[in-house]
Amino acid sequence: REYCSCMGILLKYGADVSRTDAYGETALALALHKKQSEAVKVLVLHSYSCGVCSAVKTGNVAELQRWLEQVGGNINALDNTGKHVLEHAVRQGAPQVVHMLLSAGASARLADESGAALLATAISSGRTHLVSVLQQAGALVDAFDAAGETALMKAVRQGDISLVSQLLHMGAN
Repeated sequence: REYCSCMGILLKYGADVSRTDAYGETALALALHKKQSEAVKVLVLHSYSCGVCSAVKTGNVAELQRWLEQVGGNINALDNTGKHVLEHAVRQGAPQVVHMLLSAGASARLADESGAALLATAISSGRTHLVSVLQQAGALVDAFDAAGETALMKAVRQGDISLVSQLLHMGAN
């Protein structure tokens, strides 16, 4: 178990899971050979997270679909940068990818590493076209970010009257 904790730390800081030892063996191959089921689980989940995030970051819908259908996994897991895959999609501003992730079970109620709700992240990232999508998927309209601001406060500060109106119609206070 302590090896798994160490692996988790190494993966978080960018360890390359495809790197091989002097015999050409990857960490996953070694874990399988030694029947280390916990290590296998850590490595497979990391690979899944990296694959999904890579597809999201590049907007590769076909690759994302392949990962979601063939691999499965926890769509709400954090990647090695401490972000949720839906957060990456919101920051990219790709509506089709956001819809795919929500359909696959991604939660619109998640917060980013600073505690900001996805609605606030969408507004801060200039992805206001995703606000209604996230709200319809259950995002909390009045959630606070790490700075104590709600999505409505951000919209007011940005002077976006249309967005302020939209958020008020959604029930923001």
